[in-house]
Amino acid sequence: MSTVAAADLLRGASERTGITLEHVSQLLVDWERTGRLCSDLRAEIQPFLPPPAP
Repeated sequence: MSTVAAADLLRGASERTGITLEHVSQLLVDWERTGRLCSDLRAEIQPFLPPPAP
């Protein structure tokens, strides 16, 4: 995914969930660290993520 496509994805997820773009970014950073991500944001980005490794 290009950086432009990633930025568009995050901006769209922010608009559809009503979560500010800054907070979306922080939630994604926290997700990497904690393994937890709110369900509405996860549902928005899940279709664009690669499948989990076996």
